[in-house]
Amino acid sequence: MAAQPDSTDDDYPTVSGPSGNPLRLPVELFSSEDEGVDEEDLEQFEAHIARVPLPVRRRHAQVGPAAVDETSPPRMGPTTAAAEERWSAEKRNLEAELGWMRRQKGEDARVLQQTAALVGMLQESHRALVASNQRLLAQLAEEKERHRIEVMEHARQFEELRALSSHPP
Repeated sequence: MAAQPDSTDDDYPTVSGPSGNPLRLPVELFSSEDEGVDEEDLEQFEAHIARVPLPVRRRHAQVGPAAVDETSPPRMGPTTAAAEERWSAEKRNLEAELGWMRRQKGEDARVLQQTAALVGMLQESHRALVASNQRLLAQLAEEKERHRIEVMEHARQFEELRALSSHPP
């Protein structure tokens, strides 16, 4: 039987434990503040945790409600102990996976920041190349115009020289 969340105003959310006693859970399991986990990751994690069976200690059903002594430690049968061990192992695996996801998100953020810096450098370089290209194209257009004028001047001088040489003095 899965535990149901209780609503409290504490810093720690609580769930109803197997014997009905509230269990306090650390907020860090549900918080995404600066820990590198986005809301989707948390939703997937919480959904996965919800599917993991909490340890079921139904001593009331085994021994009877009158025989249960709340001050003595619970006696777990082999099935319950195995379930508890599976739950603990699954919890450790999930915590390790969550830690890996947080580290990976931090690494991804660092790589994204480096990529953004490189993109900025490339954009600045591109702007400089475009400006340089425009300046060179303007210079080329000026040189072409100057060359056209010089060619016309040489052609005019050649025609004058030919006209003078065709009329002897």
